[in-house]
Amino acid sequence: MTCVFDSVFVLESELSGTALQRGWQYADGLFETMLFANGEVHLFEKHITRLRQGCQLLSLMPHRESMDSLLDNIISLVAMNQLGSTARIKVMVIRKAGGFYTPDTDEAHLLIFTLPSEGIAERVVKADISRTVFLHASPWSGIKSLNANKYVQAGIEKRNNKWEEILLCNTNGKVIESGNGNVIVYEEQANLIGLADPKSFGIRGIMFDEIGQWLQANRPDITINPIYHQTKERLERATSILCCNSLSLNWIVELCDVALNPEPLQEILAPFIEKLPLAAQKNS
Repeated sequence: MTCVFDSVFVLESELSGTALQRGWQYADGLFETMLFANGEVHLFEKHITRLRQGCQLLSLMPHRESMDSLLDNIISLVAMNQLGSTARIKVMVIRKAGGFYTPDTDEAHLLIFTLPSEGIAERVVKADISRTVFLHASPWSGIKSLNANKYVQAGIEKRNNKWEEILLCNTNGKVIESGNGNVIVYEEQANLIGLADPKSFGIRGIMFDEIGQWLQANRPDITINPIYHQTKERLERATSILCCNSLSLNWIVELCDVALNPEPLQEILAPFIEKLPLAAQKNS
């Protein structure tokens, strides 16, 4: 596979280890994962805005030319790697080599990688709540840092317990994220949709924001709670729960052995979801 390194197209096997040194030694960088579909990068402007914000927070300065040409380079790279109409895109920003814990520079490399994709995957899943991983607040909590250890550990717990999805609590015991996305809850009796906004505890997703904005604009009949942090016991009384990120929609049908019904929330969000580049629609 070909990748892009500071606006230069190179084979992945030819990447210099020295250039990426701080990435694997100190996890000194950040990333964005995007979906290329139908000739464009889905929600590109929101992804690039979050990437710029993360660079500013972590004092990372990729080449201006690399940032300005990012979209064009992604489109060219998908074509070069012959990935067809849809592809998974990963953009990484890694500080240049030099120094130890105190870096010698804020200059950074910008890399683009691609993988095959069929579009946004929609699944029904059984889920449970992590017993070992708890998210705590820091100024860097919301950044998609290369240091993803807490999510890796959550993934190991999910795998070892044979769960299909895992929810994560903050240090106050309130669910605020899933293992790889944000959480949206529908309480049918109260006609309330709760957006489990991670705030300073976790990553605020692009898809999560899009759904929240669509609900605010199109469903005034439903009460929207924009900061919805709930305990396991409250979530077990929910009607529907959706875990979402830029490449997947996971509808929970069972949480901690308690059955849930995704259909009411699916019906509410159907006009929004039908416009997404879903995997099932790739060849339609």
